[in-house]
Amino acid sequence: MNLSNSSSTPSGMGLRCKDGDIAVIVGDVPGCEGNVGRIVQVRGPTTQLIGYVCWQIKPSDKRPLFIRDHDGSIVGERVVWKSKIFHPDCFLLPIRPPEDDKSIETNNNLEIERTDYATQ
Repeated sequence: MNLSNSSSTPSGMGLRCKDGDIAVIVGDVPGCEGNVGRIVQVRGPTTQLIGYVCWQIKPSDKRPLFIRDHDGSIVGERVVWKSKIFHPDCFLLPIRPPEDDKSIETNNNLEIERTDYATQ
């Protein structure tokens, strides 16, 4: 997604991503739906573009990313950091390990019932 009319981002907003995250693209503008599922690196600071809080992104692979150009046409472009391609935070899902303070509960007394045919 390439958008225009940038301005600074309001502080104190609850964002999904943070600078340095690896994220999955979970949404995009019409014509660029082929980007959904792509893994990208996220770089800050954020920018406000036509009503969206956006991050600069770069795909983790070298395949072209679908970009809506300034004239509205859709082009495939190999994106690097110098490309300055931005994507809305709401269309990105960060990939992170679970937080330390959020424990995953398991039952330590798991009983496994074996059937006769499962003895080999």
